Parts: sequence; C-alpha cells; structure tokens
Amino acid sequence: VDLDEMRAKVDATHSIATSTEQMETTMTAEISTMRLDIGDIQEALKNHDSWMEDVSNTLQQMQEKEENLTEGIMNLKNEMNTKLDAKVDNVAWKEA
Repeated sequence: VDLDEMRAKVDATHSIATSTEQMETTMTAEISTMRLDIGDIQEALKNHDSWMEDVSNTLQQMQEKEENLTEGIMNLKNEMNTKLDAKVDNVAWKEA
C-alpha cells in the first residue's frame, strides 16, 4: 500500500468522522427542540384539562340553578293557584 493511498483513506475516514460529528450535533439540537415542544404541548394539555374541568363544574352549577329555579317557579305557580282558588268571588257572594 503506497503512502498516497493511505493518506486518501485517512482523509476519507476523517471526513466521515467530521460529518458524523456534525450530524450528531444537528440531531442533538433537533431532539432538544422537540423536547421543548413536547413540554409546551404537555403544559397546554394540563391547562386545557384544567379549563375543561372548570367548564364542567360551571355547567353543573348552572344545571343545579336551573333545577332550583324550575322548582321555585312551580312552587310559586301552585301557591298562586291555591290563593286564587281560595279567593272569594265578590259577585257570586252578593248574588247568594
């Protein structure tokens, strides 16, 4: 094996090693960026879950209030009907 051939092999090996190092650096940076993105997505999901829980609780409270209002309206209607039924009709009273 002559010296020029050996130098060419060493240069090719060095080039491959340098290229691999650059690729590794690029991949490390991309992985780091992806980890940050994943962290952002996880935080957004936590916030969304918290918001959805708040919305669910608010909806449940509104449904309970609606039920209470409906019950109150029914009670008021029944009370008014009872009072109106008990009210004496003055015209009928005078005729009797």
